[in-house]
Amino acid sequence: MAKKPELTDDDMLVMLGTDPREWTDSDDVALARLCGAASGDDLARLFGAASGDALARLFGAASGDDLARLKKSQRMVEEEMPKIARPYSQILAAISGGGKLEMNNWHTCKTTHCIGGWTVHLAGKAGYDLESKTSTPSAAALILRKSRPDAPLPNFYASNEAALAFIRKRAAEEEAQ
Repeated sequence: MAKKPELTDDDMLVMLGTDPREWTDSDDVALARLCGAASGDDLARLFGAASGDALARLFGAASGDDLARLKKSQRMVEEEMPKIARPYSQILAAISGGGKLEMNNWHTCKTTHCIGGWTVHLAGKAGYDLESKTSTPSAAALILRKSRPDAPLPNFYASNEAALAFIRKRAAEEEAQ
């Protein structure tokens, strides 16, 4: 199976053509390109993978109209996001029930995934559809943010041991609720 790419916030902004550091005096043209031409898939990747700092750089240069269009696009994307009830409890149950956590690959087979892969897998067809439109880490981050907005996102590149500890901690929080 495919190895996970190392994708940074800066890589994402450059891929989308939205890196404000590359803008010239024609910021409005760049924002128009982002807001007018970006598909929901592009926006999902932007909102899912960009850090607060990267988004702050982007939004700091945007006008009120541009922000309103971005917000509308973000709402449309978020409404289509799958949601998993108690996602970490479900991941832990899958692992405890014979599945395997393997952080070196997103998906190895139907019963072996990393945290991101398990998240996509447990979200079903909607999770896989989102993954095909964005990427595994973007899809997983978006699903987890919608499913557990109170919890930090996992490190999708952690070791198996660190990832399992993270899953157990989040699952314990879910059980306590």
